[in-house]
Amino acid sequence: MVDTCKVCGCTDENACVTSDGPCWWADSLERNLCSSCADRSPVVDETIQYDNHGRMKFHPAYHFNHGNEYTTKELAYICQHYRLGNVRNLSMAVGRTEGTLRSLVNQLRKDGEFELYKNMNF
Repeated sequence: MVDTCKVCGCTDENACVTSDGPCWWADSLERNLCSSCADRSPVVDETIQYDNHGRMKFHPAYHFNHGNEYTTKELAYICQHYRLGNVRNLSMAVGRTEGTLRSLVNQLRKDGEFELYKNMNF
């Protein structure tokens, strides 16, 4: 079965191309909504709370990986897709909060590991 975006019909082999590059799965569990369409069709959920910087606070429905160990593949994915200004989409794709991702990337850069993971091929 091929994962297909329910809005635009893109797939892994035929991704949408945006100014940020090819899209990715915004809902990494169901894999039926790409990041490009997620940007255009915001979800209204009144249980979501935001911090003073406009970042979503922890919500179990969206941050399903919260507290789990990072895999090498996940670290590579995060480093390859991390861009300031695009952390919200990445947060949804990997199921971790924006604050967690920013802290992780800062630590990886401090430890000199960010580029190592960014350059991994999976």
